Amino acid sequence: MASETKNNKNSLTSKPLTSGLLNELKRLAGASEINDFNIALDIDRLPPEEQETARLFGRIFNRYKAATEYDLMKYRLASDALGIAHWDMDVVDGDPVNPNNRFIWSPEFRQMIGFTDEKDFPNILSSWSDRLPPDEKNRVLGAFEAHLNDFTGKTPFNIEYRLMVKSGEIRHFHAFGETLRDKNGAPYNRQCQAAGNPGQYSQ
Repeated sequence: MASETKNNKNSLTSKPLTSGLLNELKRLAGASEINDFNIALDIDRLPPEEQETARLFGRIFNRYKAATEYDLMKYRLASDALGIAHWDMDVVDGDPVNPNNRFIWSPEFRQMIGFTDEKDFPNILSSWSDRLPPDEKNRVLGAFEAHLNDFTGKTPFNIEYRLMVKSGEIRHFHAFGETLRDKNGAPYNRQCQAAGNPGQYSQ
């Protein structure tokens, strides 16, 4: 009897996903690649024999989502208390100057410098770099490039600089960050930065 139960359990866990559920999972995976996490498994589109499996996947996804949202809430509370805002850079093929590198400016960072959304402050490097004063631009971008291109990871990115906010006022900021790297030291996937509260450094 025990042997029979074990065999039945193995047959259930080894059963391959059918095309309907597999397509639903592919749809979710595709959405996640463009940072769209507001979709869910559409169980009603699946045949009855797949719906229970889909519900189990949904329970797992919802638990992960709840845990992530809780961590995000703690991060935002800490960021607000410290007066910092974050932005990320996705590094393509370990190449810091690849034109396809994608910048993600957080809502907090945009708000800090007077902007609202991606329409008035797009997710590209020049949104930020073009607002550096001419006498600051080479120094700041040079420090950023030196940090990324040091495959030993020993060159920090920790710098104070001036930036023109949306109102036209020049304010002082403190930026710092770390880079995730692969085993060869090439920038790995995402570059994280943080900017200090300009209210402390306004001029």
